[in-house]
Amino acid sequence: MSKHLIPSKIKLTSTILPDKMYLQPIGFPDKMYSQSIVLPQTALSLKGSPKIAIGSRLKSCKSVKTLGFKPNFIDYSDQESELILNADKIYYPTAFYAHLFHTMGKPTFPSFSTYHFIQDKIRQTALFNLLKIPHPYTRVFYGPRQKLEILNRFRFPFIAKKPRGSSMGRGVYLIRDIPNLLEYLSKPTNSSTSPEHLTPQKLKRSIDKYSLTSTDRYSLTSTPEFTSTSISKDASTYPESESSGFPAYIQEYIPHDRDIRIVIIGKEIVLAYWRVSHSNDFRANLSCGGEILFAQIPKKALELALHTAARCGWDDVGLDIIEHKGEFFVIEANMKYGRKGFIKADIDYSLLLEDLISAGKI
Repeated sequence: MSKHLIPSKIKLTSTILPDKMYLQPIGFPDKMYSQSIVLPQTALSLKGSPKIAIGSRLKSCKSVKTLGFKPNFIDYSDQESELILNADKIYYPTAFYAHLFHTMGKPTFPSFSTYHFIQDKIRQTALFNLLKIPHPYTRVFYGPRQKLEILNRFRFPFIAKKPRGSSMGRGVYLIRDIPNLLEYLSKPTNSSTSPEHLTPQKLKRSIDKYSLTSTDRYSLTSTPEFTSTSISKDASTYPESESSGFPAYIQEYIPHDRDIRIVIIGKEIVLAYWRVSHSNDFRANLSCGGEILFAQIPKKALELALHTAARCGWDDVGLDIIEHKGEFFVIEANMKYGRKGFIKADIDYSLLLEDLISAGKI
């Protein structure tokens, strides 16, 4: 059976939750050791029906036959079609086929729910609120009239994000003033609508009736200088926005200098680590200069991650969690999480997946 290596100071620990295991970093790894984790075999035999994948993630996995993605199903050979139809489960079906297999009742890994929420912050927030999962106060504003109400709901500074299709910290902005907000609202989009214009004057008028709702938890009067999002232009120099038809995704700013990335595959946490922000950036994403730190992960954060993934039906996800004043909040779910954490922890990601498949865990 394939084996994968883990850092010498990462231990396998069981939680109080039944059948849950996770890798809990308890110290920055100073050396690696050669002993491997061997996951137990199950009744699933590799000699039976072949395991089938469509996406390329498992291409190097010897126990899985990867057919590749073909947008026209008729392009699969008769033999390939039979393999797909007769397979007990399809691995990495791609977002396109995940919907089709879900409709016909065929199980997939990752789950249909996992694919359904990929890079969609609006849906994720709605689900977090529905399931009462701790999440920063967030609202989505549609159309120019609703966007004039942003300053009635949020106090500077706050966070604005591209609601769909962004990752690695891109499309995330710290909004400190009206110029910042106007720049965010004027970002190019694929919207074909031509709504009435948002102007600095209209936004300023909205401040006159500014009143915070009871759901705003934090009232900050200042924030550190973050040069990556600072704009020096005066609001009066900004032209009228011609692209205000896209939804504005606005979220309260909760001060923090690090977050926790927790990766769950199947029903287990396979990796967890801190991401520490660069001194001049509010984002902790590794692509934005954040650094990986293997230090003790609070048990509450690990349990929140397991609870969130289980309730949302996600079985291949990287959850970003922050702590503020003893409370933990799920920021967002990343189904297309990066591999830098695995590399830093000396975990062979491909072999990890192969072991989990061999053990019947995914």
